[in-house]
Amino acid sequence: MSQTSGLRARARHFPLVVLALAAECVISLASSANALTLGAVAPPGLGSCVNCQVFQRRSVAGQPLYKVPPGLWTITSWSTQGGGTAEGTAKLRVYRPTETANQYKLVKQSGFQVIPKNKHPTFTVSLNVQGGDLLGLLTGSNLPSAFNTATDGPKVAIVGCDTTVGQLVGAGTSCPLDVLLNRLVNVKVTLIKR
Repeated sequence: MSQTSGLRARARHFPLVVLALAAECVISLASSANALTLGAVAPPGLGSCVNCQVFQRRSVAGQPLYKVPPGLWTITSWSTQGGGTAEGTAKLRVYRPTETANQYKLVKQSGFQVIPKNKHPTFTVSLNVQGGDLLGLLTGSNLPSAFNTATDGPKVAIVGCDTTVGQLVGAGTSCPLDVLLNRLVNVKVTLIKR
């Protein structure tokens, strides 16, 4: 086989290789297009909170969203920023509004994870959630549960009792909620459509 005919043979296969690579790229983009990120981690070096239970009740335009969009989703990973003084622990929590105004139900949570000082590792989970669910965090020690924002309006709910999955909190319950204004919960998640 001459060098010229070898080049022609390779040139005939080149469009197939390009098409195969293009198809792979489209599949990769399609799968990443189904992923969504919500929330934000705190800036490093902040103070800590021991046994703090919080969730984002309201976000405003220009700030990260903490409310699951319409539809059925699965949280596949989460992250939180460690405090500036020592290693800490935290777990992701998900609250769902009920039909009663200002009442919520703890519907999902991850296990506790160790969060190194001034780091924000990502943890794999599989938590099925739905539109309207709100992201929250339980800190065991040495982590900021929420952080200040320069924007007026964001509201973080502080849960005033120890809670378990399925428990109601807020209006009409024995577990009160308090509010922190102009703050965001120290948690970020990745979701995919179900």
